[in-house]
Amino acid sequence: MFLFVGFGLGAWLWRFNRESEVAVARQARRVIAGRCVQYCLLFGFGDREPARREGSVEASGARIRSVDIWYLGPEDRVEGNRWQLSTRRVVLTRQQTARNAPLFENGVYVQAEIFEQDPEFPVHTLQGEFRFRASEVLWGQTRGFLGGRARVKRIHVTWQVSNSIEEEDFPVITRSGDPGTALA
Repeated sequence: MFLFVGFGLGAWLWRFNRESEVAVARQARRVIAGRCVQYCLLFGFGDREPARREGSVEASGARIRSVDIWYLGPEDRVEGNRWQLSTRRVVLTRQQTARNAPLFENGVYVQAEIFEQDPEFPVHTLQGEFRFRASEVLWGQTRGFLGGRARVKRIHVTWQVSNSIEEEDFPVITRSGDPGTALA
């Protein structure tokens, strides 16, 4: 009896794992044209001191809709698809001095509308250049570039619904293929 239950459970787990692998492979091959995607490009991993980061992103097979800074500082700015930003130390407690405070990486959100099957995104920075395809950066995965000093992650597409200076983070609107738009 236990042999049959164990064999059945093992077969079910193998099938479940195999179906998950197939689903990930399908997602990697299929990027739907006409849809928006958004990526978070982070820079400054491994930096020991704050540094300026300048760069730009282009798209082949997609149109860049917006570029926004992830952690906006006083001298950070975006112009079109180009950015200038800094990694910086952040003081978390009063006991930490500016010298021993943690160094935060910084980056940009890039939103693009896809019109070809597998668009490519060349990224140019002063620290080097890299490129990635939409099918190479899957949901929930982070891909490293420039020897690990830069990372790209695909994130959910977001839009700012208010221009208030207050944090209006209680209402949330999300949209998916089916059934459509939902308010949470």
